[in-house]
Amino acid sequence: MNRDFSKKFMLKKASMFCLVGIMTFGLAACGKKENKTDSANKPPVAEQAQKESSSANIGEFETTDLEKNKVTQEVFRENDLTMVNMFSSTCNPCMEELPYLAELAKEYKDKKVGILGVDIDMDSKGKPDEESREIISKILKDKKSEMKVIFLDENLINTLLKKTDALPYTFFVNKNGDIVGEEYLGSRSKEEWANVIDKEFDKISKNK
Repeated sequence: MNRDFSKKFMLKKASMFCLVGIMTFGLAACGKKENKTDSANKPPVAEQAQKESSSANIGEFETTDLEKNKVTQEVFRENDLTMVNMFSSTCNPCMEELPYLAELAKEYKDKKVGILGVDIDMDSKGKPDEESREIISKILKDKKSEMKVIFLDENLINTLLKKTDALPYTFFVNKNGDIVGEEYLGSRSKEEWANVIDKEFDKISKNK
């Protein structure tokens, strides 16, 4: 997939986010952050919901984290289970729960459970949005958290961004890169997410 196609796909996805948001949640659910492109339009806020994940593998990718370090699919091998949370810095519920996830990342660090954030915000050139990078970095710094946050590359656009029409969107991946357990739409409290993580970890532990 070439870069021009990626940009068009992001714009198409953002337009779909806005359309669904207007139809389902009203105009307030779809906003635009100043100086951002249409690809960063605020997606509709997802109500709490969950469903069983379809069995699939994340596949290969090569992207960067907040510090611009290279990150590949090998990141999943660092833990037995990784919680993947897709968000946008223009999504209020996403930003409200991010501090909870940052705290949980610290608390579960020694339990072989990782939390990986995926920021979908991109600038007019299809690059990670720098304003969003600063916002997220500050939140994690304030929480003294080492939670890893990555941005979309072309492969992740093709695999992850197609999976949902609303944010925040969360799912779980085992150390082999397989999507496991249930998918979760909507934000949750810290306690609710801790219960979800424990439940999903118990599932993979029983299947070992």
